Amino acid sequence: ATKEGVATRRLVRFRSGPETLAGMLSLPPGEPARRGVVIVHGWGSCRTGPHDMLVKLARMLASGGTPALRFDLRGRGESTGSVPETDLDAMIEDAVAASSFLRAEAGVRQVAAVGLCSGANVALAAAANESVFDLVAALSILPYQSHKSAMQGLRRTRGMFLKVFAKALKPATWWRLVTGRVRIFRVLRTLFGGEGGRAKTASGETRNLKDSARDVMGALGRFGGKILFVWGGADPEGMGAKAHFEEFARAHSLDARFEIVPGANHNFYSLDWERSALGLAADFVSG
Repeated sequence: ATKEGVATRRLVRFRSGPETLAGMLSLPPGEPARRGVVIVHGWGSCRTGPHDMLVKLARMLASGGTPALRFDLRGRGESTGSVPETDLDAMIEDAVAASSFLRAEAGVRQVAAVGLCSGANVALAAAANESVFDLVAALSILPYQSHKSAMQGLRRTRGMFLKVFAKALKPATWWRLVTGRVRIFRVLRTLFGGEGGRAKTASGETRNLKDSARDVMGALGRFGGKILFVWGGADPEGMGAKAHFEEFARAHSLDARFEIVPGANHNFYSLDWERSALGLAADFVSG
């Protein structure tokens, strides 16, 4: 173990299904706290997060008396596993395993989670479907893939419809239709066929790795814990995500709070933006 302010930290490994996950456990001195925190990184990252953001969060929590575990999801960092085989459901399994490990190692009775970007999707899904987290701080979260794809599909269909409608007003288009040179079935497929976004895994299966076999949003609508949502004010997709989750929270009477860091981008690059986002998250999960 190495000193981390008034806390200690040590490299740990634990099992999640067939994989071995690597993480860094930060423990405050003294009696075990009532609640610990699992920190979940984004899809294409590892346990440090962008500009060591998640390292700073773990230090902040541990120095304030809250045990924290940041770990590499399977196929990332030092954890075992295959990236093409790791989907959202596998990551949810990893978050559940991390929660169990933190309870055992830190002696805590409750566990909260902080997730960044898709890590927030993972943390929320684990909380709602597996009841492992009572508090979740979701930083820069975007809608789940099924909802995001539907929203993107509607925008795409609307845009294509406007283009087709503009062409339909031209006399030349009507002449091509009458003479059989417009392939109407191709037009309909363009309008309503949707987008792909599916990936081929190492086993040859074609699927979208960010989709879940679970009814994630259905479970989230029944979640009885508390959620903090935080976005950067200059995140291009942030305001759309905020509107999406605000509407969902109202419809299902969720105990949810929504915060914006003015001027911040998706990963809170400025030190001031980073401090603001981490401060909000740390106060929420350790309170």
